[in-house]
Formats: sequence, structure tokens, C-alpha cells
Amino acid sequence: MVQSKVSTIKIYNKDYIMLKNWLTTSPRNPSQYKFPVIDISELKESDDEVAIALGNLILQSHGNPQMIETELLLLLEDITNLNLDVIKEYLEKEILPKRERVIVRVGNFGEILAANLLIKFEDFEFPIYKLRLREKKDWAAKLTDICLIKKNEGEIPCVFYGEVKTRSDKLDVNTGIEGHNSLATDDALENPEILNFICKWLYETQKFEEATFYSKLRLGKTMYTKRHELFIVHNLETWNDEVLQRLHDFEIDVRLENFAVRVIYVSSLRDLIDLSYEKCVNAAEDLIYGKERVS
Repeated sequence: MVQSKVSTIKIYNKDYIMLKNWLTTSPRNPSQYKFPVIDISELKESDDEVAIALGNLILQSHGNPQMIETELLLLLEDITNLNLDVIKEYLEKEILPKRERVIVRVGNFGEILAANLLIKFEDFEFPIYKLRLREKKDWAAKLTDICLIKKNEGEIPCVFYGEVKTRSDKLDVNTGIEGHNSLATDDALENPEILNFICKWLYETQKFEEATFYSKLRLGKTMYTKRHELFIVHNLETWNDEVLQRLHDFEIDVRLENFAVRVIYVSSLRDLIDLSYEKCVNAAEDLIYGKERVS
């Protein structure tokens, strides 16, 4: 019988180190557009190591590691050797969007990558893992794509509201406008339902101190700054700056405080997405073997 050596898993620090070694950030200074643009490009082409690290982030975002570990151990309790087919079938059936739900997988990948870049490079925090709480695993998660918080001691908290558009194949020159419009019509502008959603789950899990902090934000009892940003995760080979030019020529909603655009360029993006989802099996295998992880 396969036995576990770890009960709570967070995330490999090395996964975040991988992001830093794989991608680099370069603001366009000065920007030729009426909004800041930050380019995020590859320092090296993605490989198996990158895909494994992204697979860890994908699995972490879609499912609670304790639940995954416990249920896999139940499925494997009568098996002497680790059976990767059992793990693969479990992840496909219970945790990850189905392979044929390409649009959901691609969209989730973009959200996960964008959020983790903010966590790694700018010290933002996840209040909750929104993708874990979606109504059905094959559905796209509702509410704001990204909602992160930065709360450094002695500073006014900052809430980051982000929209993510992921284009893994052909170019759509209206991607920027579509992303802007999604962000401009989001309830986070005037009635941040995402904050209410976060509060409910924090109270339900009895994280009362953190829940009270978000209640104060939501009810206007604590001042905080806002950042509204559009992430475009795009296949490098098909990208064209006309996407940015069209958004520049469009009327930007003045309610979008500190609006900016970040473009993440990835070579052979669809191949990397597919491979990263395949590597979720490796991440689940690590849970069973109980490899040491640190938060």
C-alpha cells in the first residue's frame, strides 16, 4: 500500500524560481500608448522543467492538495506500486477540466500564470483559490478573473483586479478591446462581488481574522487602492502590436483606476499548455510520495 508522508502541501519555492528564470518583465518606457504596457517575455524556451513547475501550479490552483492526496490514497490503497493511470484518471474525472474543454483549460492556464507572476514578482497574495470553488470543474470560473491583495505593514492595502485573455493560436486584433470591456463591465468596479465571495469562504473556513479584514474592505471601513489591469497571454508567433494600437484608439473607461496592460509572450503556447496539464500527474505523484515542500 502506498503511504503518504505529508499532510499539508502548499507550493514549491522552486516553482516560483522557475518563473523568474523563465520569464522577464520589461515595461515600455515611455509607452507609446495612452496606458502603460509591460512586456513579459521568455528568457529561454519552455521545456519539461518549465512544464512540470506549471503543472504544480495548475494542480494547486484547481484542487486542495489535502483532498487530492487523501482521495488518491484511498484509490491506491490496495495497489502495491504507484499506478499513474489511476492518478491520471482521477485528475481527469475529479479535478481538472476535461481535455475536450480546451477553451476552459486555456483560459484557466492564463489566469494561473498571470496570478502567480504577480505573487512572485510583486508580493501579492491569494485570498482564496477561486478555481477550486467553481460550481463544476468543466465550467469557467465566474467573478473577476484575478483578485489579489497586497498588505504591507504601514501601507494602504492594494487590491488588484485583473482580466486575462489567453490566445494560444491565431491573432485576434480586438483582444485588447474585449479584455478592456470585460474589465469595465465587471462588478469589481462599483460592487465588488468578488470581495463578498472571498469573505463568505473565509468565514466558512473559520479564518476570522482574515475574513474581518476583507469585510472592512468590502464595507468601506478600510481605505485601499485599486489596480485594474488587463493580461494578454499570447502565442509569440502570432502576436502583433495592432492589438495594443486598437485599444489605444478605443475610449478607455475612466473608472478603471491605474489601468495597464501586460502582454505575456510564449513560444508555442498551445503545446506548453497541453504539456503542463499532462505534468499535473507528476505533481499528484509528488503528493503520494510525500516529497518535502515549503510555502
